[in-house]
Amino acid sequence: MKLKIFFALLFVTFLGFSQSKEIESVTYVAKTTGGASASIKVHMTPSKTTFEKNGVSQTFDTDQILWKKINRDVRKINLSDISNLKSPTNRRAYGGALTATLTVDEGEFEYTSSKFDDGTPPSLIKQIVDDLMYIIRKHI
Repeated sequence: MKLKIFFALLFVTFLGFSQSKEIESVTYVAKTTGGASASIKVHMTPSKTTFEKNGVSQTFDTDQILWKKINRDVRKINLSDISNLKSPTNRRAYGGALTATLTVDEGEFEYTSSKFDDGTPPSLIKQIVDDLMYIIRKHI
């Protein structure tokens, strides 16, 4: 009897650790760091996606195929590492590019990448950023 209880507890514990948390949203923000004011924001949730450029926004239903793809790509990386990613370029330092970040919200935890040049994300998050940029090209 004790052995059955032990295995039942072990099974329940294993299930709890093996399930990953649901992603609540993914957000890409790119903006100027200097005096001129330019910004781009894509905020995607399972149901709605909002694209904002220079204060003008559009909201539309989230493409479920793309949402699932982004979720799969996010699950391939260790989110706690994205804040330490090295940017492949540094054009934002002299105004040659907008300063961008990627944020993944899992509800209890929010993970924000290190800053990088808009259009040139670190390789670890490149596919996710490219998918978010696809939304802009598709709807604008």
